[in-house]
Amino acid sequence: MLLIPSLLFARREYRDGIQRENIARLKRQLEDINNDKGYYPVTLSALPYEYHVTKTEGEKALAWYVRGVLENSHESASGFDAEEGHNFYYRYMNDGKKTYYEICGGTPNCDITKKL
Repeated sequence: MLLIPSLLFARREYRDGIQRENIARLKRQLEDINNDKGYYPVTLSALPYEYHVTKTEGEKALAWYVRGVLENSHESASGFDAEEGHNFYYRYMNDGKKTYYEICGGTPNCDITKKL
């Protein structure tokens, strides 16, 4: 009986890993747009994920984050993912009901003490 909760957690964690990788893929898409146009877009269809621009200059997004909901709860925390192909700042934001995984761009870090 003790094995079932562990298996359920592992399955949720597997799905969360897919979510994190999909969000990282969206971040790479934003980097491709920036490399092509020289700036990040103010709007982007990111469904089922969210794209939030927190600082703009005209039609250019200067600071932003992309996020998705995870199944397993995490404490709010931030860090830098130096894994090959990633190299980005991320954070977990727990609002008590949901845990969000967010990747930040256009800023030097992903501070959890305040929203960008």
